Amino acid sequence: MNRFGDFPYGPFLNAFNTLIGRMFLVVLATLLGSMLGTMTALRAWQGLWEGLFQVGMLSVGSLFYGIGFFAFPAILLFALGFVLWEWRLLYVLIPTVLMWANIHRTVRWTEFDSPLAQKMKALQSEISKSVQDSEQPAASP
Repeated sequence: MNRFGDFPYGPFLNAFNTLIGRMFLVVLATLLGSMLGTMTALRAWQGLWEGLFQVGMLSVGSLFYGIGFFAFPAILLFALGFVLWEWRLLYVLIPTVLMWANIHRTVRWTEFDSPLAQKMKALQSEISKSVQDSEQPAASP
C-alpha cells in the first residue's frame, strides 16, 4: 500500500520489494560496484564504462588477483538473506562496497602494481625514449 508521502518513489519501492525486484537490485548493486571499482582504480571517468562492459572478465580475474574468492560468496549469502528475509533496501549498499573493493584491488594489481605491469611500463618508457632519440636530428659539426 502506498503512503501519500511516497508519491514519486512509491511505485518503485513497491517494485523493488518484490522477489524479482530484490534480485534485480542486488545485480544492479554489483554492477555499480564494478563500475566504481574500475573508475577509482584507473582514476578516470572512462573506468565506469570499462567496469560495466568488462564485469565478467574482471570478476573472473578477481578470483585470482583480488579478494573475489571471499567477496563473491559474501555477496551470494547477502543476496539470499536480502531476498528471503526482506532486509531493508538500503542494505543493498553492502554488495556495492564489496564489489568495489574487489574490482578496485583487481584492476590496481593487474594494471599498475604487478611485476608484469612494472616491466611493461619500463619497456614502454624505453621505447618512447628511443623513439624520441631517433626523432631528434643529429647535431652537425
